Amino acid sequence: EYGINILLKPVTILSEFSRTHLTTATLSRAFNQISRFGQRIKRFWTGLGEFRNKSKIHNNLISGKCIQYNPLNLGPLSKDIASTFRSATYDGIRLDRPVTLYRVYSDPSKKIGPYWTIEKPVSSIKSIIDSALDQNWGNRATNVVVIRVPAGEMIYVGPAASQKSLVGGKDQVYIKNVDASWEVK
Repeated sequence: EYGINILLKPVTILSEFSRTHLTTATLSRAFNQISRFGQRIKRFWTGLGEFRNKSKIHNNLISGKCIQYNPLNLGPLSKDIASTFRSATYDGIRLDRPVTLYRVYSDPSKKIGPYWTIEKPVSSIKSIIDSALDQNWGNRATNVVVIRVPAGEMIYVGPAASQKSLVGGKDQVYIKNVDASWEVK
């Protein structure tokens, strides 16, 4: 129901009513249907706007209290960071158990940073494509670092947005302040 047809629904409603005699009553019914449709879309995008239990999300690897953010329900991340998630849509999750995360890097000074993945990287090229690592940033994804994030930490998870010709789409995790002591050696 929320595919391309969703964009055409108001047009369909109006075209159906335009085949009938235009009266105040028919226009009023068309307006009411479009209004109800708009309310359904808004509820869909904003979720409930409240924390709720969400378990077994993101490949059964992360669970905790979760809230969904998107362009209609802006979250705590800046616009620049939110835009690194596809459609600026991501989940804020307060972890209820520790989670292991991975990061690819090539410059040792950028070994620890805010962006991570849930799944262990399989190859440099796959990591570059899946995480949309623009090669102008200099990350050739030649090394992998592993961290264990403790329960109680706040993380933000969602599909990586595309960058130039790189598709993205793999779940990325953003952590505002990564503690270097979390590194698994």
